[in-house]
Amino acid sequence: MLGFNGGLMGKRRKQEATTPGLWFPNERAIIVGSDPYWDNVVLLLQPNEEANNSTVFTDLSSYGRTLTANGNVKIDTSVTRFGRPTILADGTGDTISAADSASLELSSSNFTLELWLEPFSQSRQYVTLIGRSDLNYTGGTWVLIVNYASSTSGDVLLYAENNALVLQTTGVNVRDGNAHFIQVVRTGNVFDINVDGTNRATTTNNLAFGNSTFPLKIMGEDGSSPNRDAAANVGAVRLTIGVARPNVVPTGPFPVY
Repeated sequence: MLGFNGGLMGKRRKQEATTPGLWFPNERAIIVGSDPYWDNVVLLLQPNEEANNSTVFTDLSSYGRTLTANGNVKIDTSVTRFGRPTILADGTGDTISAADSASLELSSSNFTLELWLEPFSQSRQYVTLIGRSDLNYTGGTWVLIVNYASSTSGDVLLYAENNALVLQTTGVNVRDGNAHFIQVVRTGNVFDINVDGTNRATTTNNLAFGNSTFPLKIMGEDGSSPNRDAAANVGAVRLTIGVARPNVVPTGPFPVY
């Protein structure tokens, strides 16, 4: 059915990537082209025009999950990514969580986990960026962490249940105070971690992640102690299950269609 301006009514309007930054009335996020894997995006956290210190966070994926702010996690307009505010956590219980859901299970599927990170300096050996785990890494665990207090300071590590290290980066330090784009990709039985467009770790593993009952948490883990909570600004987080995305550093916000 045609609307007053000749467009289709009932269809969300898309914009060509040649004119980034334009957005339409009633759209929450800036539209910068379309995502060919949109149907596989199970979580998209990406601040847009929220006010400084806001504690309201929105899952822009088609799932529209309820995201819970824990501690003092908040919007920070002083540090931006593509002209948009970031999420600030201070490492003392500041996390964002999404409830347990079957749609968040990794199992043996291809997947791509991506985030923009600008970390602060911390004295803990390990800090958690995102995962579904408790502090003991029991059933169904997966967690992406950054090392700090050793010769491998600044490395990114992916762990699975029973404290099993899947892979770890080398030759890069993401705790240097600069912004970094981190991408974890599973393609069949091959796992890769890419940082700023360069592959920093690869391994072959036929791992099947168990079903988890833990919430998905950003900047921390489930449990009473915040001893692995991260202090950082995060620009965006996207989890895509069923697709191994190419190793490409975004030049604008993640598409929301």
